Amino acid sequence: MSKSSIRTILAANKGFIFWLADQTGYKSRIRHSDADYFNMDAKGARVAVAVCETPYPFMQMARHAFSYMPEVTEIDRRNKALFAFLMLTVGRDGAIASLRIKHINLIDGYVYQDARDVWTKNSKTITTYFLPVDAEYLAFFKEWMRHLNEVAQFGPDDPLFPPVKIKPVYGGFKVVGVKREVYKNANAICAVIKEAFTRADLPSYTPHAFRKTLVKWADRTYPIREAFKAFSQNIGHTSVVTTISAYCPVSVERKGELIKGRVGQKRSANDLSPLITTFTKSKYQKTKVPACLNRPLRPSMTSCSKNLAATQSWIMPNNRLGCSSSNISTILRKSGKPRRKLRASCSTPCLSSNCRIAPVRSLWRLDLRG
Repeated sequence: MSKSSIRTILAANKGFIFWLADQTGYKSRIRHSDADYFNMDAKGARVAVAVCETPYPFMQMARHAFSYMPEVTEIDRRNKALFAFLMLTVGRDGAIASLRIKHINLIDGYVYQDARDVWTKNSKTITTYFLPVDAEYLAFFKEWMRHLNEVAQFGPDDPLFPPVKIKPVYGGFKVVGVKREVYKNANAICAVIKEAFTRADLPSYTPHAFRKTLVKWADRTYPIREAFKAFSQNIGHTSVVTTISAYCPVSVERKGELIKGRVGQKRSANDLSPLITTFTKSKYQKTKVPACLNRPLRPSMTSCSKNLAATQSWIMPNNRLGCSSSNISTILRKSGKPRRKLRASCSTPCLSSNCRIAPVRSLWRLDLRG
């Protein structure tokens, strides 16, 4: 039995014991603390809640599986149209199983998932526009819609992807067509998608894996923040944070590339050259930066008092924080150590935490962010 299953069973038993301790006839025999007996060990609990990376098909893999799907019978065309619809809308399998023809608008290119008829998550009504992933997906889905309207004579209240109709024929069972009712669950939808990938000699994926595939595609296609927010709403997410955290994770390989790409860019904590460069490129370019902040400081007692005076005189005319002269003097005075202790701790560089010049760094950063 897996650690996650053990954790679930123990949690159920713990809740039952905790409830039983409040019932009449058991209060004197069972205490609430007895429920702690069902706590899982710390090591097993960490293993039980460990998050594994969920595999998903790439766009090329999905296109390859789609091309291998047959189109001989009506059921084959329905299955292929189902695959194309998943790529166009990234819909959930439960919602797709309950869709009807009236929910499709081919003129404007969207599907209206009405929560009164469609089994959407949390009963949310969603308007999903077709994604511009591949023209062949849209062309095949339109052909399926034409087949339902003109050949099968389906009406607006008939299912978009009807289940098969099976009848006994000569002592056996045979598929004789499709029904005019929606699926009872999404099991058949999952089976169709898994079979499509297996037929193309690819690992089988569930319909939900398509959501991660299309979110990855949207991350590259919609670089503008507003466009990606529109995509997030298009797939039924209220917050874009849900889309990014759940379906757009950074893979282990990509994480390694990003981390290794920053090797060699470390700099000393006392190196203020990037801040000085940023400041001199601002609208205060003509302002002269005091030498005490533009060169390495010597750990001498004399330089501390000189640097403090020079820095204070430089902040006064150039501060963008709206601080008065008395406020700045108070900040510089109260943030450091008393003068007696200052001289005893000046064996370290002036911009360390032991020097009265240290508060200037935080003030300067605020000034740059202004």
